[in-house]
This record gives sequence, C-alpha cells and structure tokens, in this order.
Amino acid sequence: MSVISLRRPLKAAFLIVTLLVITIQILEWNKFVLDSQCGCRWIKVDKGQTKSLCGDSATHRGQGQRVLSYSLYGKVGHENGYFKGIQINLDLMRQFYPQDFIMRIYHDGKSTEDLCEIFCSSPDVDLCNANEIGIGAQFGMLWRFAPMADPTVDEWHCRDLDSMPSSREVAAVDDWRHNSTANYHLMRDNPYHRASIVGCCFGMRQNNKNRETNYKIFHKMLEENHEVWRKGEDQRLLDVHLWPVAKRDMVCHDSYLCDIYANDGNRPFPTKRISSDDFKTGPVYNFVGSNGGAISLTSHNECPEKCRPENHLDWKLC
Repeated sequence: MSVISLRRPLKAAFLIVTLLVITIQILEWNKFVLDSQCGCRWIKVDKGQTKSLCGDSATHRGQGQRVLSYSLYGKVGHENGYFKGIQINLDLMRQFYPQDFIMRIYHDGKSTEDLCEIFCSSPDVDLCNANEIGIGAQFGMLWRFAPMADPTVDEWHCRDLDSMPSSREVAAVDDWRHNSTANYHLMRDNPYHRASIVGCCFGMRQNNKNRETNYKIFHKMLEENHEVWRKGEDQRLLDVHLWPVAKRDMVCHDSYLCDIYANDGNRPFPTKRISSDDFKTGPVYNFVGSNGGAISLTSHNECPEKCRPENHLDWKLC
C-alpha cells in the first residue's frame, strides 16, 4: 500500500473528528432543548442570553420583543369565557397588530394542559408560569404587568381576555407609536373608565430612559400588594406607582373624561366610534376594553366637545 493511499483515509478521518468536535462545541454552547412547560417547542439555550421574566420560550426569542400581555388564573377549561378569549384575542392580534407581536399569557399552572394545546400550535404565543417566576402569590391581575421588569421587551400592552382587540384600539396605538415620542400610552373610552390608568387599556415603550424606572415600579407594586386578591387592586397600584411617572410622558386617548383627567398628553381617538345610523344603539364591543357592552347615545349621551377631534366636532359619539 502506497503512502498516498494511506493519507486519504487518514485525512478523511481527521475531517470527521474535527467536525464532531465542532458539533459538540456548538451543542455545548448553544443547546437546544424542549420547552419546560409543554415539551413541544425546541428552545435554544445560550449561556449568554438575557433571561426573560416569562420563561424559556420567551427568553429564546431574544431582546426587542413586542408583547400583548394577559393574566389567566384558576382552573379554567375550554368552555370558560376567559379561556375562549385566548383564541379570540390571538386571532384579532394577528389581524390588527404587526406580525412580530407576541401574546403572553401569565398563568398559575392550573390549566397548563389546555393552555399547551394553544401554545404548541401557535408560534406567536408564550406561556409564563407566575409561580415559576416568583410572582404567583400576588394578585393575579398584576402578573400581566411583568413585562415592565422584563429586559427582553421593548414594547408591550396590557389587555383583558374578556375584551377584544379592534381597529379602533390599534388606530390609537398606532397614533401614539408614530405621532409621538411619549413612552406611555393610555386609553379611556367609556364614561365609566374613571381611573387614571385603566388596567386593560395601557401600554409602554421600554428603553434606556425608563427601563430601570419601570422595573422598580413593578416591584413596588408587588411589595405593596401583600398578596391581597381584591378587585380593583391592580388599578389602585397603577394609580399610586405608575401614574405619577406616566402622566409626564404619555399620550392618552380619551373620549369622555379628557377634562376630568386633564393633561397635555390627552388626545381624541383618531377614529369615529362605530354605531348604528340613528346613534341610539351601539354594536357590541364598540369601545376599547369592552367585555360585551356598547356605547350609545341612549345610555351614555354625547361625548364632550373637548374630547372630539378639532376637525370632527360633529362626532357625537367620538
């Protein structure tokens, strides 16, 4: 056997060994594992990744995320209205929001099996187990505020599962996003939205200017909550801790209470409210944050002229 003929298999063996070493190193530094909650999504685990305050699936997405955030707690099944709201909100998020938006569901692990059905078939959904990230004992409506303290999130909006995204909502979000530099966005779209910040109707940009502040605000709300589960507790804490910061750096679209919550950041909604021709009845879900009710002249009267667009003072239901 010649020297040349011996070199060829040795060279091939050397290349194979080299490739194996490189492959092992890649797997060592960039491991792929199945997600910990549902075991159906391959997750890249990188030692240098910034960890999300949601879970490994969200961490896998990296930084710069845009999120719609929801809370779901208690044992709920497919027939539960809040659970049904997941798929409805997901479909409408896909219809109205940009394609890079992710739905996050902060939950307590009691409905994981049902949630995994959605997670495993929806690449734009992340499940965040509140117990695993250390906030499960706090009031469930606060969980959805967790993106405030998440270094992987650059923009997020807080919503309810029993309301639905709409073209009116997204037109307001787009107006804030494209026609202002304000970091916080609020919406009041009903005479009964008498809160400085309505829990289902606010969002924010997160950047070097406010990221640390938002982190501190979120943890102050958790500390003050003292594990109290009480309706309205989320909005009380928003008023105490977030409102003093947001009111100096916000756009608020307000259709009825713009004079009561007077602020230089207040604006009319950019779209006219959908209603019937005679303005006496309104279709279901015709205001942002609606869980089935509707705004109409019969029930709510005209919106104040101060809350109407200057070029549309004729909009009785603005």
